[in-house]
Order: sequence, then C-alpha cells, then structure tokens
Amino acid sequence: MTVAAAIPDLAFRFEVRVDEAQLGTAIEHVSNVQYVRWVDLAAERCLDAAGFTRARLKERGLMFFVGRHEIDYLAETFLGDELLVATWLSACGRAGHERRTSILRRGPAGADEPVCTARSRWVLVDLASRRPVRVPDDLRAALGPVLDGTEPDDA
Repeated sequence: MTVAAAIPDLAFRFEVRVDEAQLGTAIEHVSNVQYVRWVDLAAERCLDAAGFTRARLKERGLMFFVGRHEIDYLAETFLGDELLVATWLSACGRAGHERRTSILRRGPAGADEPVCTARSRWVLVDLASRRPVRVPDDLRAALGPVLDGTEPDDA
C-alpha cells in the first residue's frame, strides 16, 4: 500500500484543472484511468524539465518503461477541481528508479486535500534489445536527488 507522504520541497510540480474529458462515463468524477495518466504525465514532465525528453531518450535508443504502479485513491475529484500534481524520486538503482507522486485538490489558504498517492517503479530499457540497461551517469545526475535514501530491488 502506498503511504501518503509530505511533498518534498525538491519535488517537480504542476497544476491541472479537471475537465469533462477526464470524468468517468458512469459517475461524473475523475476516472481512475485518468489518475494513471497524471502519474505518467508527471514522470514525463519531470524528465522533460531535466532535459531528457522522450524524443531525446529515443534518439539514444532508450526509454523508461513502467514496471509497477501502486496507487491509492483517497478522495473523489470533480469537474472544475484545481489539482496539484507533484513527483519525486524515492530510490535509484542500476537500471531504474522508484518515483512517488501525490495529487492534491487545491484548497483555500493552502488547505490542500490529498486525493491520490502513487509509488511507481520505472526501468530504463534498451529499445533494440528490449532489455533493462544501466542508467547512464548523465541521466542519473539529471534525475536529481533521491529524497528518502532507499534503494529499489535492482540496486
């Protein structure tokens, strides 16, 4: 089970506003699939900000693939809600990293409410062989600090 954690100061952040396309079809709240999309988008935008876009990784014959998502849905969100999405590395290993993501509903005067937390395992894969590969030093340095000091399974 993913543990709700305080968002570290060094976390990568962005805001989203819930629109109609993100709602489920049976119940008009955000679909669980949309939360997975936001977790993926957070990882992508964080890598982009570090200078390693998916296009740049692909040019090098590399790509991060998800090995595992563990998601806790803590509250519903609805059309028009303003959300903060934050992500950070919690562990780094030879061929990948563990990333935490928190999504909060923005509240008045900083009273933000956690609505979703996730722990994801990302593995760097050589696109030609489809096998995990060691994270190059320049990419490891660009990913930034590991914020809780633990090591993932491949360390």
